[in-house]
Amino acid sequence: MTINEYQKLALRTANPAMSRQEMLINGVMGLCGESGEVIDIVKKHLAQGHELDREHLAQELGDVAWYLAETAYVLGFSLEEILQGNIDKLKKRFPEGFEEERSVNRLSLRQYRPEDLPAMEQLFYDTVHEVCAADYSEEQLAAWADGHVDSQAWNASFLSHYTMTAWMGDVLVGFADLDEGCSAAYLDRLYVHRNYQTQGIGRELAECMERRAWTVGAGEITVHASVTARPFFERLGYRVRREQQVVRHGVSLNNFVMSKKLKE
Repeated sequence: MTINEYQKLALRTANPAMSRQEMLINGVMGLCGESGEVIDIVKKHLAQGHELDREHLAQELGDVAWYLAETAYVLGFSLEEILQGNIDKLKKRFPEGFEEERSVNRLSLRQYRPEDLPAMEQLFYDTVHEVCAADYSEEQLAAWADGHVDSQAWNASFLSHYTMTAWMGDVLVGFADLDEGCSAAYLDRLYVHRNYQTQGIGRELAECMERRAWTVGAGEITVHASVTARPFFERLGYRVRREQQVVRHGVSLNNFVMSKKLKE
């Protein structure tokens, strides 16, 4: 029996009278409840001297699988897609297998806090002047990031947008923000620390912004990508709509208006 065959057979016993919303609630609550049953069996073994009831534990794990199958179905996924997605994530996190250093200093995302702003300003300046140096002149880089960010305006912008910061331990390694106020959500900024390039951080942030855009009802996401960032966004499925010139401090910089259709 394949995993998708299991899902199909399991769903034969789902209540057909439930709406999709009710099925979703039933699925996630069932996952919590059956996981609690698993924990209780192990607790009795460890804390109360019971023999470990392996058969009972296996049955409860089967119930966990049932609710996983239901939840995946109502979200539009096969169990194979769920499990493959998990393997892909693990390969990205631990490409050579488990590593303690990667585990301790693994990437985590959290929403913006005003106290993050100084580190974000420094990351922005360093990334522009080092990562983008091959594609823009010194004059253009200085106009783009002159080292004198309007902190009050940036803070207000980050608070009004959906803004996520990326961390490894206590080091800020990236940030991105999304303007949700239009049908084609606008990915305003996405920067990754100069010392943490090509580690999947930018992809994590971009996909986070895309999930948010889809959640709030946007059918498309747009970004104004630098020459440096264009190949990165193309790999994520964005397409160039047009090239444009942006003037900052009297200096012209070229970038690309790019967009991507969002799928459920």
